[in-house]
Amino acid sequence: MRRCDVLVIGGGVVGQATAFWLLRKAPGLEVVVLERDPTYREASSGLRSRPRAECRRLTM
Repeated sequence: MRRCDVLVIGGGVVGQATAFWLLRKAPGLEVVVLERDPTYREASSGLRSRPRAECRRLTM
């Protein structure tokens, strides 16, 4: 099992920037970026932005 200090989920622009700045501020951290697309081709695309579940407003 691999251990890390910070796990960033998503290798898109925000995920990579998060990992970058974490390492700039604290170079000793073990930061891992987890991205499901090994080519990073669709990492920041709108294809990943669609919701996976329907959200509904609940009223009482």
